[in-house]
Amino acid sequence: MKSELYHYCSFDAFLAILKNKTIKFSDITKSNDFAEINLLWNKYAECIEKTCSNPIAHTLLNHEIKNQMEQTDFLVACFTSEADMLHMWSCYANEGVAIGFDQQKMREWCNRISIYDNAVTLNDNTNNSSEFVRFDEVAYFGKDKLETHILDRCKGIEFVDERFEEIFKNAPFSKTDFWKIENEWRISISLIYSTQLLQLEIPKEIQIPRKLEMFVESKNGFQNCICCYVPFEQEMITSIRLAPNCRVSEKEIEKILLINNFDPNKIDIRQSTGTLR
Repeated sequence: MKSELYHYCSFDAFLAILKNKTIKFSDITKSNDFAEINLLWNKYAECIEKTCSNPIAHTLLNHEIKNQMEQTDFLVACFTSEADMLHMWSCYANEGVAIGFDQQKMREWCNRISIYDNAVTLNDNTNNSSEFVRFDEVAYFGKDKLETHILDRCKGIEFVDERFEEIFKNAPFSKTDFWKIENEWRISISLIYSTQLLQLEIPKEIQIPRKLEMFVESKNGFQNCICCYVPFEQEMITSIRLAPNCRVSEKEIEKILLINNFDPNKIDIRQSTGTLR
């Protein structure tokens, strides 16, 4: 049996995904959880203030952390292991759908995504995993557990080292246990901006990765949400679950799939088992 992850979305978003065959990645700090990213980084800064005995080192550490936060955007696409959950329907897909993706194919797809020249790129090779792209489960922390987790990594710290790098990389995959019900998985792209790009003549035999268009849109009241659409392989979609109050039938979904060049015979289409007005 294939392992699936589900992306809950509105019906209009579902149609756009089928039509364009792309998945949207957007700035995690503009999500519905205002503590995103800062949850770990702020705790890290607090621990440094308490444990760092050298005031000069403490100032430099805070400057380095702030600088890293300002230069980096985490662009994420969110999924869940839950195929049919009331909380997810209510929060993310009222009258919408949950698209089921083959987890192994998603991992192979992630290996094609990377960063080049301040933009997201998509390569042909599925074996070239990138340090800037991570596909993983979200870890949920209670308050006490989180503070212990951070304190263990800040003992004797006097400068930014691998402990900060670990927290930096884990930040998009760490949330309070308030959100635990969502059983979330994420694909995170670390977009670290630089104005000091290398001006080198690239040999002809080196293939330049395909840069994807980056754009800015309004989201959740923010006017500066950085986003990008990453093309995916059609075979990644293996199921479609309709919301309890979705107004579209399974037969209509089959037609929509055919119109968009998907094979309905390879996609499991089901109505939610729940009831919701």
